[in-house]
Amino acid sequence: MSDLAVITEDQIVPHSEASPLPFIPIERQRIGWGGYSTVYKEIIVSRHFAYHQDQGGSILLNENPLPVARKRFPYYPDFEREYAILRYLKSARKPHERVVKHLAGVILNHENLPKVEHSLLFPLADMHLEQFMSGGNLTKLDFNALLGELFNLADALDYLHRGIQTSEGEQLVCWHMDLAPTNILIFNYNHGNCHYPAGIWKIADFSSSNLIAENRRSLLPPPKLSAGAYVAPEIHHKIETLIEKSCDIWSFGCILFDVLLGHFFGGENGLAISKYYFEENEDISHIAYDVSKHLNKTDSDTQNVILCKNLVSAVLKTNPTERPTAEFIKNRLASMITKSAPT
Repeated sequence: MSDLAVITEDQIVPHSEASPLPFIPIERQRIGWGGYSTVYKEIIVSRHFAYHQDQGGSILLNENPLPVARKRFPYYPDFEREYAILRYLKSARKPHERVVKHLAGVILNHENLPKVEHSLLFPLADMHLEQFMSGGNLTKLDFNALLGELFNLADALDYLHRGIQTSEGEQLVCWHMDLAPTNILIFNYNHGNCHYPAGIWKIADFSSSNLIAENRRSLLPPPKLSAGAYVAPEIHHKIETLIEKSCDIWSFGCILFDVLLGHFFGGENGLAISKYYFEENEDISHIAYDVSKHLNKTDSDTQNVILCKNLVSAVLKTNPTERPTAEFIKNRLASMITKSAPT
């Protein structure tokens, strides 16, 4: 063990095969992948991760094996981009607790190969929201527990859109641009925590995000955006003049639909809808039929169902200028927690 490298919090340190990374190879599992990276579960051996204790430089080593998520990037520019955004978010004057923060980074140089591996380390979540929903958890949990976690996510999104302040006092705006259930991580679920019966939900994955300064100057090159199921219609149509933070509102509206309507009407695998939440009719975008039929009011709707349908209908607007702000969503969710009837 003495030859293993020690990883220090918040640092990006190159390592070589002569000083191996302190992961237990037999414990490695691939747990996620996408267009920019592959995610592995790793276990760091005891006393090989150094936490910062204070500004004086004292550190604390992990006494027990430490599970982490290692996000490996095939291409350095993708690593560099996400790391830059994460540094801004973590070093802000008041980082948001519901935004996932990186632990450290590792760069592995292979002695006999030109290849260099770049990875970021994160706290290991229990699951992401898609896994949570497909496990039938939405129908089992108390309605207010789900509302509370959605409120916390909306508060985090509101923070990204208007609350980031650097240590120098500059205001920044972050457009996430890829909000989806796979990028909502859930911690402390089924750990017997009565304060968080639905777990602790956090926004993750800033590989497609953008940072905007006060003068509307982008701090990074334009991100590569893909047309996934949860992205806004204007991204699908590549209307660059409309691509901004309102795209996040559309994506969050899709998540609200999945969670809130799935709680009342979903089965073991959530709501059965087509791939996208909108469809085209004579080159005009409309809410998809599978979505709109769930939003139509019926005589059997309870008070809670009506509250949910009203909120989702207010958010899922194909015209980006008609979408509300994250602050609006947050406030409506707070009001719903107060008004909701027991379930």
